[in-house]
Amino acid sequence: MAETIQRISVRDFERLGAARHPMMQMFVEELEHYSALDGWYLGVLLRDKSDNDYSFAVLGPDPAGAKRWIGGGDSVKLIEDARARLMTLLQKTADGGKRIHEQD
Repeated sequence: MAETIQRISVRDFERLGAARHPMMQMFVEELEHYSALDGWYLGVLLRDKSDNDYSFAVLGPDPAGAKRWIGGGDSVKLIEDARARLMTLLQKTADGGKRIHEQD
């Protein structure tokens, strides 16, 4: 795991401003939470409840400061692969230099 990324609690994930769709918890289970650049970016590893595969998401700040989806992937069969892909994307995002992400 890169030095700028650390595993955090769900409480810290929420405290750092993670925004979620209200219906999300019906479909996925959050398994692991991560922070990059001291909470500027967030990452989450998820299990799909319907087909038991894995997905991941990277969240970054919008103009109002809420951390929203800016990238991710789904339909990953092995948790280890999903975690590795999350770490790669989270590090690439943190290294990218973009600090505010407009929402479409």
